[in-house]
Amino acid sequence: MSRLALFLACSLACSCVLSACSSGEPGQEASSDAEVITESSVASWAIAQTLHVGEVIEDHLAAPSPREPHVRVVHPFFVRASREEPVTLHFDLEGENPVQAAVLAPIHEGARATVRAEGYATASKSLSFDVVLERTGVHLLAVATHRFEAANTIRVSSSAASARGAEGAVVAPVSGSLAGRTIAVELSRALGDEEIELWASPPPYAPGERRKVASARSAGGRATFRVSADVAEGDDLLVVVPAKAPGTSIPLESGVPVRLWTKSTPGIRFDRVGIGDLGNLLTFTGVLPFFEGRATLALYSASRTEGGRPLHIGGAVVERDRPGQAGMGLARFDAEVTLPLFVDEDELNPRLPRTGEILAVGVVTEKPSFAAVGCFRFCNDLSGQVSCEAAPVPCPAGVASFDR
Repeated sequence: MSRLALFLACSLACSCVLSACSSGEPGQEASSDAEVITESSVASWAIAQTLHVGEVIEDHLAAPSPREPHVRVVHPFFVRASREEPVTLHFDLEGENPVQAAVLAPIHEGARATVRAEGYATASKSLSFDVVLERTGVHLLAVATHRFEAANTIRVSSSAASARGAEGAVVAPVSGSLAGRTIAVELSRALGDEEIELWASPPPYAPGERRKVASARSAGGRATFRVSADVAEGDDLLVVVPAKAPGTSIPLESGVPVRLWTKSTPGIRFDRVGIGDLGNLLTFTGVLPFFEGRATLALYSASRTEGGRPLHIGGAVVERDRPGQAGMGLARFDAEVTLPLFVDEDELNPRLPRTGEILAVGVVTEKPSFAAVGCFRFCNDLSGQVSCEAAPVPCPAGVASFDR
């Protein structure tokens, strides 16, 4: 159960909820530098983690309150651009409630120009727009509910028209990629040599568990790190450039996430399985084989059957959501499997896993067939009447692989 809390904390950490005390938020549609926001206003905003072009991020915004009337999420992102070599980025936003967004240029003479603002004049649950950026530096993407009227969950995705547009302050490694125990870091050509830090955390990444494991100053924009043996296989690593963007308190890069994986086979961190209080919400993290940008995760019982085959408990489709994830082959994943508690309204779902039951976790292939990545003994001690712990076990032969 504690692992579930960590998984949810990761989701929230990836999209800090913040409020502004200033009236500097643009209030109308704009496609040019029609609005400016002073850096003193931005300094009062809490800043989320660095956005990396090509990521899919889910932002969770709290409802406004008298104390915090303007709730927004602000993502910094670094771009190398100029008037002679502009960069075009595309943003898509989907919200449970209407959304609004603004892209702010790097600070200049104490202020930030609004490059583009969408969703302020007309309420819409989806926004899709391009921005042409002509300055090098840390830009901001400010995301909020339309007119700050309600809580919201907003899905943000981004893409670049060119490979250079997808480059951040850290060019390599790329967000979401797998890494071995030697990590080569390359900074943007727009930067000088900077101090670079390497942080580690058990997956999925949770800010409270991360620790700095190494640091080095780049030479010629490059640095190499050797990951020590005390960082476990499957741990998440963050490449951080802590130096602040000129005139701001915002780091050039708050962390490019990669996952340590030296094996040539998939795997699941069973020590990080999350189980909800009611036993119907499970979270998994590790590395799976992807095909055409997705993997189908499935759970089967090793002791119960249906139609002569292991009983299907549930599953989830995992999609590529970071630019460094391989569309074909092994790639990192963090997934949530939600099972209905009831069927026919008042009948408890008979497929719910039972304490002590061995579950196989694996992937569905195109045959279709199932191949287990590993097995664990399910444990849900909400009743307080049992003492148990979810633990990995060898997969019984009947559930290790079979045709569905």
